[in-house]
Amino acid sequence: MPTETTKGTDRCETHPGTPSVADCGRCGRALCIACAVPVRGAVLGPECLPPDVAAEVLPQPAQRAPIPRWWAVTGIALMVLVGSTLFAWTRFGVASGWFGAWGIPLRWSMVTAVAGVLALGLWVMTRRAPGRGIAGALVMLSVVAGAGAELSILNPPPFARATVAPWVAVISAAIAAGAALTTVLRIWRTSAPRARQSPDVR
Repeated sequence: MPTETTKGTDRCETHPGTPSVADCGRCGRALCIACAVPVRGAVLGPECLPPDVAAEVLPQPAQRAPIPRWWAVTGIALMVLVGSTLFAWTRFGVASGWFGAWGIPLRWSMVTAVAGVLALGLWVMTRRAPGRGIAGALVMLSVVAGAGAELSILNPPPFARATVAPWVAVISAAIAAGAALTTVLRIWRTSAPRARQSPDVR
């Protein structure tokens, strides 16, 4: 079916603000220069392209890089860690309500809360492409968070006793530190062969 060039006053049906340059040889819709695809002597719109041609001509959606396995474990553990700070950390006293790890007076639980939030923020920003430096920082922050939780268990406020929340924080901090350290080692192992292969320039 021959394709007819449309008048200059016609508008593309997909992009009404753009003048059309041709009609689709299959459905007859008006096409602008961006929509018109020449195929075997005819002009077709994107919706009318044969599948084999569409796969070559139309832009494919960008594939998002998957989150590395151990880095994902780090993120999950940090989420649990931060989540534990939202609950009561003692059975009585100032830390017995919601957000028990936070607040005044300053306690060891605040170290856990602040370090956990900082670590989770760093993880969220680099979750698709972790670097060795960021992963190392998360190891340190996780260790600090775990130490704060352990100290809050050993030194609760007067006449108070720790709940399960700080124990959850200790365990999740240890998992986050171990997974982040594994990520550091994996990045180091993959970058080490490249460093050996690169020529020594002097």
